[in-house]
Amino acid sequence: MAVTETLRESLKALKLSALLAECERMESDPGTKTLSTMEFLEHVVLHELKTRDARGIENRFRQAGFPEIHRLEEFDFKRQPDLDQKQILDLHDCDWIRRGENVVFSGGHGLGKTHLATSIGVKACEKGYKVLFRKADKLVLELLEARDQSRVLAMRARLLRVPLLVVDEIGYTPFEKEGGELLHGVLSDRYDARKSVIVTTNLEFGRWVEVFKSKEMTVALLDRLTHRCEVVVMAGKSRRHEESLELQRQRRAKRGKEAAKA
Repeated sequence: MAVTETLRESLKALKLSALLAECERMESDPGTKTLSTMEFLEHVVLHELKTRDARGIENRFRQAGFPEIHRLEEFDFKRQPDLDQKQILDLHDCDWIRRGENVVFSGGHGLGKTHLATSIGVKACEKGYKVLFRKADKLVLELLEARDQSRVLAMRARLLRVPLLVVDEIGYTPFEKEGGELLHGVLSDRYDARKSVIVTTNLEFGRWVEVFKSKEMTVALLDRLTHRCEVVVMAGKSRRHEESLELQRQRRAKRGKEAAKA
C-alpha cells in the first residue's frame, strides 16, 4: 500500500506522526503485503496509540521531576524483612490515588524510603496520573519565592491540579515558621480536595514540631495527613552506610595485598 503525498500531508495535519512513520515503514516491508486493508489499518492505528501512550508516560516522568527513576523490582526486600510486601505491592496498584488517600514512609536514613516513594510515583505515571516529586526543602523554597512574587495562590492552585504530590525528606531540614505555614497550606489544600500525598520522613510524628516550629500547626497537619493514610514504618541499617563500610574494607584489603607484594 503506497503512501501518497495527499495521505502524507493529511496525516501530518492530523498530527498522526507515528502512524505516518509506520505506514512508510510498512510500505517497504514485504511481510505486510498479505495484510488486508482492515488489518493494515488496525495495525497502524494501534501503533499510533501505543506510541502516544509511551510519549505520555515519558512526558509525565519529565514533568514529575524525579531525581532518579526507581522501580519496585530493584528494591531489596531482604534488607527489610519486617516490611509487609503485600502492602507495598498494593500501594503500587495506585488505586488509593483515585480515592484521595495518602502514604507516609517513616524511618531512618538509607532504608529505601525515597526508592519506594519514587517507584510508586513512577507506576502512577505509567497508569496515567500526573505526579510532582519535590524534596521538602526545595518545595518550601519554591513556595517562599512564590510568596515574595505575589503568586503563591497561583502556585498552590497548580499544585492542587496534580493527583499525586510526593514530598521527600520532611524532617531532614527544619523550616522557618513562614515556610512551615506555606507547606501546611499546600497539604491542607490537598486534604480538602481529596488529592493524594506521599511523604517520606526520618522523624517520628511526635517530633514533627521540630520541623514546623508550631505545636498547633503540626497537630492540625498530622490530623489531616494521617486521616486517610497508610503509614509504612521502615527499620534496619542504612544501605548507604553498609556500602560505605564494605568499600572501606575492600580498600584496606587491597592495600594489605599491595603491601605484602612489596
